[in-house]
Formats: sequence, structure tokens, C-alpha cells
Amino acid sequence: SSDLVIVLFVLLIMAATLYYWPAGGRAELIRCIAAAGGIELIPGGTPADLDKSEFGSPSGIPLLHHGDLKMSQSTAIENYMSLLSFPDLAPQQRARDAQFCCIKEDVMAGMYKVFFDPATKEEGGKEKAAVSLGAVTSKWYPVIDKLCPADGFFNGQAYPTAADIAVMNICDAVWCFEVGNRWAKVDWATYPKMRALATRTAESASMKPYLEKSQTFKANPMGL
Repeated sequence: SSDLVIVLFVLLIMAATLYYWPAGGRAELIRCIAAAGGIELIPGGTPADLDKSEFGSPSGIPLLHHGDLKMSQSTAIENYMSLLSFPDLAPQQRARDAQFCCIKEDVMAGMYKVFFDPATKEEGGKEKAAVSLGAVTSKWYPVIDKLCPADGFFNGQAYPTAADIAVMNICDAVWCFEVGNRWAKVDWATYPKMRALATRTAESASMKPYLEKSQTFKANPMGL
């Protein structure tokens, strides 16, 4: 309807505030999807006086404030940004995008478990961590690579959508994926479709300008 078009237009031109640290983590895919749709995200940082309960969170971030909407949960925010950035997708296409946002979370959870294990900081910990990270990548990457398109993008559009952008994050967003892949000594020749899709997505007109200027995509907050 015309009213829905007007609401969508207003939301697209209205800047949103994203509360998170100045690094990738659970916020980077949100930033990338917003960039793909031309949605301005204002970095809100981690203000001590923010009432996170208003966003539906007892303590965690990321949090999003967009117009009257305040929300938590990274995957939910990614899905919301996808609705705005890719308004013409069919339900099955949206389902594929949501699936890969969730896969990204699963891979990240596996890597975080290793990086934040106190044993990783002990003598010989990095070598043991590399093995554990390799177990994460060898569990997930064959599955991801099998599903990736041999050319083009997941949803058959001329531009990448959230599924493609999620794969790009898993391959290249420095924290925590690039670090995890490097420690695990991932051989991208083993996952050629995954690697090629990430490169196509990064070189796309909707992603390349963001990646060229983004500090968070490249940030390595733990110096690893």
C-alpha cells in the first residue's frame, strides 16, 4: 500500500543508533547490511547510563535505536536491517538470509568459546586453541561451502543480500573470524565457493565503499 511505502521511505532516510564496541563481533554484520541498504548507522558506543532493559536486554549489546524502535539480539537486528535494505525479497529468500545470519552466530559462538577460554592465555594455549578453532571451521565450512552459489549471489539478485554478506563476514571480518581462520590455518582452496562468494560480495557496489572506509571490519581489539 502507499502508506507502507511512505513508512519504509521514512525509515530508510532516518539514521539509526547502534550501541556496541568499535569492533566487529556481533555488530559487524548489522553494519554491513545497513551499508548495503544505504541506512546510516550512528555509533552509540557503550554508554554507562543506557537503560538496556528498554531494548529487551538485561545487560548485553548490540542494541539498536531506530525511530520509536528499541531492540536487542543481533540476529533480530540483522533481520530488521535486511527488511529495510532488501525490501523486494520473497519469503524463501528472506529465510535463506536469516539462516545464514544464524550460521554466522553459530560459527562465532564456537570461536568465542576458544578465544575467551582462560587456557588459551596459558603456556601452549595458542597451539591448543588453533586445534579447537580448526574443529569449529572444519565442522561448519564444508556445510557453508556446499550451499554457496558457484557464481552470483544466494538469492539470484544483482547485488548481495544478508546471506552473502554473512559469508563475507565469516571469511574476512577481522574480529573474530579472520583471527580464528588465521589461527586455524584455514586453507581457502578447500572452500573455493565460500571464498569466491566472499570476494564477490566485498567487490560489489553496495559493499566496497563501506569496506574501504570501515574501521570496525578491520579492528583487532585483542591484538591477535
